Amino acid sequence: MIFSQMVLANATRMKNCTNQMKREDSWRVARILAANVWQILLKKPAAQLPIPVRVASR
Repeated sequence: MIFSQMVLANATRMKNCTNQMKREDSWRVARILAANVWQILLKKPAAQLPIPVRVASR
């Protein structure tokens, strides 16, 4: 699955939160979305990850 597709899948799953995304909640929702994508990335073998991600996860 392409990275952008994963982000889109998470975004559509969180569409319920769009009403909350108007103000400060947008940062919280964005952090949750980023955490979801990061968890998906961490499930992949390290060899498949881009090098910067491998370095950052050390």
